Amino acid sequence: MAVTTKANLVIPEVFANIVEGEFLQKAKLLKFARVYNDLQGKPGDTIHFPKWNTLTEATDLTETNAMTTEVLSASDTFATVKEIGKAVEISDTAVLTAIGDPIAEAARQLATVMALKVDGDIKTELESTTNVVDHSANGVIKYEYIVEALAKFGENYEDVAALVVHSKQASDLLKDSNFINAAAFGQPVMVAGYQAIGKIAGIPVVISDRISVVTGTSTTYVALLLRNEPVAVAYKRELKIEQDRDILKRTTVIAATMHYAVKLLSANRVVKIITK
Repeated sequence: MAVTTKANLVIPEVFANIVEGEFLQKAKLLKFARVYNDLQGKPGDTIHFPKWNTLTEATDLTETNAMTTEVLSASDTFATVKEIGKAVEISDTAVLTAIGDPIAEAARQLATVMALKVDGDIKTELESTTNVVDHSANGVIKYEYIVEALAKFGENYEDVAALVVHSKQASDLLKDSNFINAAAFGQPVMVAGYQAIGKIAGIPVVISDRISVVTGTSTTYVALLLRNEPVAVAYKRELKIEQDRDILKRTTVIAATMHYAVKLLSANRVVKIITK
């Protein structure tokens, strides 16, 4: 006679796929990063991120005048690999008697906390930029401040990817006369795999509550104006899901771990906009 056991209810491959899918959906800032997967399995706990230095301008030439050469060089920035993880323990009784699906809920929550941690590390790197527009004393986020932030990029407007704001700032932007609601475009405004709420100054606006909120005498928000791939994420080992069975306690432990490093590639690829 076939008997359904707890081992049949937690299928590692299926559980891992659920967590990985949820993780990629929840990690919003990760979508704007340059991801390196070629370091997995290689030794060392420090990762270097190459940055090409810019050549000087071209020079005028006269007929038969020999050109001098210039070295194409790169500077390295380094980051230390870190490990993050989270584990849950589910009893047989919980699975067999609970209203709802504790296994699916465990997968959802594991994916969420891992994604929030990675996004938090990326946010910290992005906020290390020296490009800042500070209007924390003047008011809420608005068109004029965003245009001022865009000017920080100089002529590099063509690859501005998105403005990432806290959900509390969305209402302020929706009231701005220069904001174009996504509904006006007749189709979803997609950026980095996510649906933007609309555009302002031609830039898609994405909501993420990983944006820093500083509460003191008054609450301030640190919105991020991003060009393409301002940060790099290098995996030593991507999201890994493992499970172990405790036959004495009749429980299953499920653990999620990751090894990675995060580094801001250029301060000129992100601007912080600080407002109320």
